[in-house]
Amino acid sequence: MCGIAGIVRLENEATASDRATAERMLAAQQNRGPDGQGLRMSGPVVLGHRRLSIIDLSNVAGQPMPNETRDVWVTFNGEIYNYRELRSELKTAGHRFESSSDTEVLVHGYEEWGAEGLYRRLRGMFAYAIQDERRRGDAGEPFFFAARDRLGIKPFYYTISDGRFAFASEVKALVRGGVIVAQPDRRSLAAFLSLGSIPFPRTWLEGVECLAPGHGLEISRNGIRLRKFWDLSYDAADDAGLSSILQDSVARHLVADVPVGVFLSGGVDSAGVACLASRGRTAPVRTLTIAFDGRSQPSGYSPWARPARL
Repeated sequence: MCGIAGIVRLENEATASDRATAERMLAAQQNRGPDGQGLRMSGPVVLGHRRLSIIDLSNVAGQPMPNETRDVWVTFNGEIYNYRELRSELKTAGHRFESSSDTEVLVHGYEEWGAEGLYRRLRGMFAYAIQDERRRGDAGEPFFFAARDRLGIKPFYYTISDGRFAFASEVKALVRGGVIVAQPDRRSLAAFLSLGSIPFPRTWLEGVECLAPGHGLEISRNGIRLRKFWDLSYDAADDAGLSSILQDSVARHLVADVPVGVFLSGGVDSAGVACLASRGRTAPVRTLTIAFDGRSQPSGYSPWARPARL
């Protein structure tokens, strides 16, 4: 879990005030990224990042991260599970990599395939923003892109006011950054009381929206345009069985340069994930569960979550 934040001026260049705003938004998200912070201002864009190191723990993998010519930059929260395959394909196409992180496939993939082509090749959970400095002088060409994964696992919140587009991983960052006043949205409150949740793209704050799952957006001097990159389809036939799909998914989630584990609830789902994670491993799978003592739930699921040897 990392934290991203930034400012995009819709008509003018970014200012020192915009940079200070982004710094405050990053400070509000320090809990998301205790391992480092990066900030970059260029032209109309300020990109910021709070880092939780998972793949490539070196400083070379810090963000915002550029391509080899340093004119395409990305700030990214999430994990790209097929980054090794994409990296190999991009290296064959002539791209040079400076890190072994999954982040770097985003800038090179954007160069090679464009915003939509990159999105359609990604497998993972992600929210990212890309600045293309090669385009900032062309009024008709988008110079900023953002996208959110297909199921909306990683958050992306934004607001538009005073001629600038501001985004962050958490709503509170937009408030603490001074971008927007914390004014509750009454329609969102009514929806929450009626439905038990707030339907996207609305949030609990007036003027703040979330980028919908499977969507992206692009910014040019002509304005902001939302794009739908993906939708659930039942038409495509898949010959792979459920067992092999689950095994592949769990195996990709275990790719990391730090220890990983399984959170056990005591149910069949987490136990099944732990079982799949243990296949082909010589070391025991690390597991974690939480038990609550109290009259309402004296033991919770802890008796069933207590692990046997996997």
